[in-house]
Amino acid sequence: MGKNILVMLLFTNNEKAAIAHVAVSMQGVDGKSDPKEYVLNLLVIKEFGITNSNIESAKGMELIDAMAVLKLMSNDKKRCVSSILGSIILVDGDIDDKEVSLWRLISTICNFPTMRLMDAPDILKEYI
Repeated sequence: MGKNILVMLLFTNNEKAAIAHVAVSMQGVDGKSDPKEYVLNLLVIKEFGITNSNIESAKGMELIDAMAVLKLMSNDKKRCVSSILGSIILVDGDIDDKEVSLWRLISTICNFPTMRLMDAPDILKEYI
């Protein structure tokens, strides 16, 4: 089912850049460099067709700019992005308060659908 949902989402280039920005922000917010977070972000980049051009655009964004883009997405897209961020928090086995705070901030500002942190990986599997 994952690929069918992904095809329906069809993220724009601006959305892909915003996703890359928040995913990398989540990866680094705790000050630790965990290979599992890096690998998960590479999977997201591959599965969602995020290009080098999207990544370059992401580097030029501020977090507030990325959130402005995410806030305008459909609820299905928001659910997907929230599951990406939640999965990044969980993948290294260390739930850091800074990561949870960033996830809550982005979720609140962007009006992401509510989800339990522990459900994020299963939800992400629906999309990849």
